[in-house]
Amino acid sequence: DGGAVPASAAPVPADVHWDYTLKEMAWLSADFQSERARHVRQARKLSNAVLSYHTGLASKRRRERQAAEGRARRLAARLARSVHRGYWRKMERVVEYKQRLAGENGRRRDMDRRLVSLVRQTERYGERLHRGGDGPARSSSSSGGGMTIEEALSSGLEERAAKRRGADYARMHADMVYDADYFSAADGGSPVHGTRR
Repeated sequence: DGGAVPASAAPVPADVHWDYTLKEMAWLSADFQSERARHVRQARKLSNAVLSYHTGLASKRRRERQAAEGRARRLAARLARSVHRGYWRKMERVVEYKQRLAGENGRRRDMDRRLVSLVRQTERYGERLHRGGDGPARSSSSSGGGMTIEEALSSGLEERAAKRRGADYARMHADMVYDADYFSAADGGSPVHGTRR
């Protein structure tokens, strides 16, 4: 035949031990790089998680501290208002009542002294007029059942002062009950005694 003879293919060299060693070294290098990259990513995630945890913990503590300070401030303000409106106003009323009572007692004593002097002067005038008449003079102590004018005036004044003190104490008690109802309603409760009398 006149046909062409096909060229033989180039022989493929077989892998020797060194070729397998090089391939294993390349694979091991790629595995080390990927493992290192994975460790870096994992470390970054853990560090971010720790940072976010501590940041959130600090902000939580700060919020709790601010909330505690707010509660303490509100409690202090409520106590200050209750002390100012309740205790000191009652003390002011007591002081005003004592001052008014002292002034009234002073005026009453002055009026009593004037009244006693007028009564004594009237008795002297009456005795003089009686001596100028037809019988002996009689004192007011013998005609008044054994009680002098000073004793009668002092007993009457004591009764009036006791009545006035009782009325003033009743009025102060009503004011205190009204204040207590008002403050209990302001703190969130409901008034017990209703409106003020």
